[in-house]
Amino acid sequence: MWLIPVFLKVLFGNIVTPIVLKKVTSQGSRSRRFRSQYIFASVLVWATVLLMSGGNIAWPSFGLVLLIGFLQSFGTYCYWHAIKISVSKTAVTTQFDDLLGMIMGYGFLGEAYYLRNAPLATGIVLSLASVFVYVWLRVTVKKGDANSELARQTSDSDRALAMWVAGYSVLWGLAYFSLRFFALREVPHSTFLPAWYTGALIGSQVVFWTAGEKERGERLTVRDHLASGLLAVLIVSSLAFQYWASKLTPITVHQPIYQVTEMIFPALIGLFYFKEIKALTKSGKAAFVLGAVGMLLIAMSYR
Repeated sequence: MWLIPVFLKVLFGNIVTPIVLKKVTSQGSRSRRFRSQYIFASVLVWATVLLMSGGNIAWPSFGLVLLIGFLQSFGTYCYWHAIKISVSKTAVTTQFDDLLGMIMGYGFLGEAYYLRNAPLATGIVLSLASVFVYVWLRVTVKKGDANSELARQTSDSDRALAMWVAGYSVLWGLAYFSLRFFALREVPHSTFLPAWYTGALIGSQVVFWTAGEKERGERLTVRDHLASGLLAVLIVSSLAFQYWASKLTPITVHQPIYQVTEMIFPALIGLFYFKEIKALTKSGKAAFVLGAVGMLLIAMSYR
């Protein structure tokens, strides 16, 4: 049962969304598009809640969820900037947020208990090992290929990417922990999603107000708003499935799967669909196999 929402979250969040997001972030008027996305997302979740549950909101939890949604919106804006620079390099470096969420789960939710399950612990270790191999051995660049496009990227671009990645890693790590935290307190979807996206909408308005004229760009066309609407559907669906999975499994179980899939699928999309890098080395393929075996062990070991 728990594999269903995990699979759907991976499909919507780690495969489809990066493709659409790369196209959106590569265009101008970024802060306008960012705000438009959250306007659509907020309207979508509020309309759904009002139609399906009659506006049944657990108000005592609403404010705290709203605050987390507000904070994570700034992390998402950092992610937009990182994606604009490179989908594949962002996929390689987007690991600290998962690790932070897992560490908080171990420390504050007592999830280290699940590591007593040897096959599960082995799967987690293999998943983390695949990340180590992929990131630290720089497997997305062939050794000796000094003339590759990636090897010639400027240090300024690398520093900018590192800054944006650091920004969203901290805020998203907190957000991942909060999903499990609210799930354990049985905050319903009908409260969580509207509160989250109301906070995110407020955050996007702050981003718009503080962005420079160049970042704001020209007013959006109808086509631009439609693209933002599509992105809103994808991110709302992804979060809804992710929160569902958080109700069924601890961070210790589902986060390593997200960590591997958000490394593999966006990296492959960036490598081959957007042609950011021409080939993977044998070490890169080995990292993908390690991650796949780790995810399989986790899937089979947790009941």
